[in-house]
Amino acid sequence: MLIDALGVVSTLVTFELANSATKAHNITRNFIARGKKTLDSIRLLWQTQAYSDCWSLHRTLIDRLFHLHVLGRDDSFEAFDGWSFVQQYEARNAVMSDREKAPKLVRKFWTPTDEQKARYRKLKDGAVKWERPKAEAAARSLGLPFLYKYGYDFASTHVHPMANDGEEEFKRATGLGEQPSLEYRVILHNSVLAQVVLVQEAIRVVGVKWNPMLPDFLDAALEALLGKPERYKLIFLKIGATAGVARWSDLPKPGGA
Repeated sequence: MLIDALGVVSTLVTFELANSATKAHNITRNFIARGKKTLDSIRLLWQTQAYSDCWSLHRTLIDRLFHLHVLGRDDSFEAFDGWSFVQQYEARNAVMSDREKAPKLVRKFWTPTDEQKARYRKLKDGAVKWERPKAEAAARSLGLPFLYKYGYDFASTHVHPMANDGEEEFKRATGLGEQPSLEYRVILHNSVLAQVVLVQEAIRVVGVKWNPMLPDFLDAALEALLGKPERYKLIFLKIGATAGVARWSDLPKPGGA
């Protein structure tokens, strides 16, 4: 229930940012949307007992939070946007330049437009500079070093191969050996925490006035992780009752409405 409610609130924030033309707002909006989908995916994988895959996705969720914090702290959204375009352009171009693979490509999909070519040349001439933040340093800057130590770093043990990879999966698939008994509900709690903090950081980074119900809901969601779910449910009901009529931020309404 908490994941569903958080998903609705995450979408509400992205909808508020849908009418903005700024790079900062667009990137922030997309980070929230991707975080929501990642959290949904973690829940689905958890239901199938694919716990290691849950941790792998959890790491990407934490990494997105760290990126958003550093982008907001340094006001480096424009540089990040340019750097991302160059990285993606060059990755696609590498495939296009492969003599073996190129003839098999759908050229219409892979060929850059004239506008993309012009932007790439301009960015390369300007020597766009941006570097991915170091996860541990970003966690310290965020004031939440435990998110690196017990989130990002711990989850890395499920991203990179380990000698006992697949042990639990083998036992569940074959029924051989002592069957795993842990349900790893902690990965759901940790991932909800990451998405809540991501949205909290997002509404701070955007720098506009938000309806008090939004930050109140996020605070109450953290309380729910401590076993106190009553307040988030009440606030969520209020949000639902005012949907379509409440003003959620001082940003222009999407579509000019």
